[in-house]
Amino acid sequence: MMLRNLNIEFLKTFDDTMTIAYRNILKIKYNPMMMFDVLVSPILLTLLFTFVFGEAIAGNRMEYLQDVIPGMIVMATLTCSAATGTQLNADMNKGIYDRFKSLPIGRFVPLVGSLIADFPRYALAITTTMVTGFLIGWRPEGGLLWVFSGALFCIFISSAMSWIFALMGLMGLKAAAIQGLSNMIMQLLTFLSGTVVPTETLPSGLQSFARMNPVTYLVSTLRQMFTESRIGSDFTVAIILGCVIIFIFCPLTVWFYNKKV
Repeated sequence: MMLRNLNIEFLKTFDDTMTIAYRNILKIKYNPMMMFDVLVSPILLTLLFTFVFGEAIAGNRMEYLQDVIPGMIVMATLTCSAATGTQLNADMNKGIYDRFKSLPIGRFVPLVGSLIADFPRYALAITTTMVTGFLIGWRPEGGLLWVFSGALFCIFISSAMSWIFALMGLMGLKAAAIQGLSNMIMQLLTFLSGTVVPTETLPSGLQSFARMNPVTYLVSTLRQMFTESRIGSDFTVAIILGCVIIFIFCPLTVWFYNKKV
C-alpha cells in the first residue's frame, strides 16, 4: 500500500511538473520575441563569425566553419541558459509563484518545471545552428549518431549551467540587472574558452581561466564527436565539472527558492 501511494504521489508530482513546464512554453505563443535567442540569434552569430571573422582567424572560411559550429552551438544553448534567471525573476516579481503556493502541488514543482521548459529551447537552438551551418557548408564527418550524441551532451552541460542563472534570478536583483549580469557571465564563459579561437592564442592568465572553464571542454568534446567520431578525456572533465556545478548550485538555488517562496 505504501509503495502504491508513493507511485501515485510521484506520478502526480511528475504530471504537475510537466504542466508547469508546458505553461512556460505556452508563454511563447503570447510573446514570440522569447524565440529570438533560439531562432534569430544562432543564425546571425553563425553567419557573422563565419563570413566576417573566419578568413581573419583561420585563413580559410570553410575550415573555420568546421571548428566554429560546435562553438556556436554552445553559445546558443548558453544564451538559453542565461535567459532562465531573467524569466524566473520576472515570474517572481509578478507574484505568480505566490499563486502557485495556493495550489495543491509540490513546493518545488514550479522551479523544476521552469528549468525543464528550457529543454525544447535548447533543442531548437541546436537545430537552428546546425541547419544554418549545414546550409553554408558545414559537414559533420562523425555522422548523425555522433551529432545527436553531441547535442544531448551539450543539453546536459547547459542545463547544469542553468542552475547558476536560476540562482541569480532568485537573489532579489532587478530584471535588468540580472539580464546584464547573465549576459556578462555567458560572454566570459564563451569567449574565454575555445569557442571561437584556440585557447593557445590567449594570454597565459586567461589560458588558466580557460582550463577551469567547463565550456572549453564542452566545445572540445563536440569537435571530437562531430569531426573525429570519438570521445576523449575532455568529455570526462566536462561531465565532472557539470556534476560539480549541479552539486553546488542546485542546493543553493533550492535554498534561495525555499526562502523566497
